[in-house]
Parts: sequence; structure tokens; C-alpha cells
Amino acid sequence: MTETELRDNLDADDGYQVVVNDNRPLSVTVYGEPFAKGRSAAQGAEQSVLLWEARADDARAFGHAQRVQHLADAVFRFMNTGGTAAELSDAMKKIAKVIGGPLTLPDGYFLLETYLNTDNYYEHVFVSPTQDEAVVWVEKGFVDLVPWQTIAERLAENGRHDSATYLEHLANTWTEEARPALPPVRNRLDTPAAGPAG
Repeated sequence: MTETELRDNLDADDGYQVVVNDNRPLSVTVYGEPFAKGRSAAQGAEQSVLLWEARADDARAFGHAQRVQHLADAVFRFMNTGGTAAELSDAMKKIAKVIGGPLTLPDGYFLLETYLNTDNYYEHVFVSPTQDEAVVWVEKGFVDLVPWQTIAERLAENGRHDSATYLEHLANTWTEEARPALPPVRNRLDTPAAGPAG
């Protein structure tokens, strides 16, 4: 095969792709779409399909959109590298045997964002309307409680500007008055605050 023949048959932008329209706080949509010759080939049997739609400032649904995006990315990468639908189905049946259920987070926390960070590790950010700190989990790295402002800076540094802006939006809308009277999440090394004088 010559280089010309290669380029006539394959473009770097070809294959199945995830297309995300992130317009938080209004909406996040996740589409699956085939591309050929660097352009959308959404027609006939192969078409653009809406995989997930989150609207109306729903932070939990926006986090779910992230999960759907990463799942579709992995499936499409499998197909783009020569996988078949039959092989995918077989692999998913085997994968299901490994999975016992979702990991458990402290009550009230849910996924806001998940992404590949600048160090090439998957990073997950979980938030709660009742807590002043977020949970950041860098897979195979660390899990920590982090102030929201630190998370906003981290998201911006990793090119997640829409997420950083949305986190600031949540911080402004989840006011102290709206939060239940719960103590903040504390590191086990923190000492409890002194009670009122008696």
C-alpha cells in the first residue's frame, strides 16, 4: 500500500465518534456519530444517535452524561480498531461477570465530572449540595477531600472550563440556607470544633 492509497481509504477523523454539546447549566447532550473522510457520515443505516440528554440545570444528569460519554468512547475505540458487534457483545457479557455494582460514595455525593487529566490518569470529581468540600479521585493515584475552589482551579487547569464554570454556578446556588444542618465532612485528623460555653 502506498501513502496515497492509505490516505484515500482512511482519514484521521474517520470512524465512530462521541460528539458532546456542553451548554451547562442549560444542557449537555451526548451523540454517537459515524465519520468518513473527516466528515459526518450520519445517513442511511449509519446515523447520529442521541445517547444521553441532560437539561434544566440537573447536576446529577450532567454527571451521568460524563459516564455515557466515556462508555461510548471506549466502545467506539474498540470498533475503530477492528472490533465487530459480535465481539463487543461477547466481551460485554464477560465484563458483566466482573462487575458487582457501583462503588459506594458517602451519602449525598454524586459525579460532577470525569476526564483524562494532564498526567494521563482518569480523574473523577464528586460533589454534594450538603458539603463544602468535593471528593477528587485520581484512579491509581489518590482520593481526597478538596475545597470547591481548588476543584474549580483543577478543572480549569485540565481544560474542563465548562465544568469549572458550572461548579462555580453550583457553589452559588447551593446556599447555606438550602443545606441541611449537617457538619462538614472532616478529615479524620481534624479535631471537632468546641461546643458552646456552658
